[in-house]
Amino acid sequence: MGEKLLVKIYSEKIVILNGWEKVASHQRSYSSGDWCIILEHYLRTLLRKPSALTNSVVWHNAPGGIKKLYQNHFSDQNKEFITLLIYAKEKGFAQTNIMEAYRELTKRGVRKVSAEQIKAMLHGQTTQDSERVGQHTLLTIQEENIEKEATGTLEGITALMGTANSESLIYNSIKI
Repeated sequence: MGEKLLVKIYSEKIVILNGWEKVASHQRSYSSGDWCIILEHYLRTLLRKPSALTNSVVWHNAPGGIKKLYQNHFSDQNKEFITLLIYAKEKGFAQTNIMEAYRELTKRGVRKVSAEQIKAMLHGQTTQDSERVGQHTLLTIQEENIEKEATGTLEGITALMGTANSESLIYNSIKI
């Protein structure tokens, strides 16, 4: 706020820079007077006045799932909800990740969802993902080792077969 920013306009997107740092990127709209408002871009501003959340234009354009989560569990905790969204953004989680964490908590029977539970679930998802990647890497290494051993065994058998065939040919040629 209060700073001059550089705006680069491309054919499909608009990028907003503060010096060399990318502040925001929006899909370009060719409609006259069209607004492309993204909730994550206004979180710091809303944190200063959390009570403005539900009356803001950005909130009215927010995805339905996030609104439902707010209405069901955070309607009297604006600041906690905004802090959760800021935390998720800073840690690289998207709103879809928040909704997945929320759905997983409700599947487990949690009736009153808190920001801390969602954060824990978000990190649990990334831990599970990295464990899956680790397991995949371990399997790949094991598969490569098995393949090398099998190739070595086959080459050994081929060499033995080749030696046996040539000895058989020599034996047959002498016998004749």
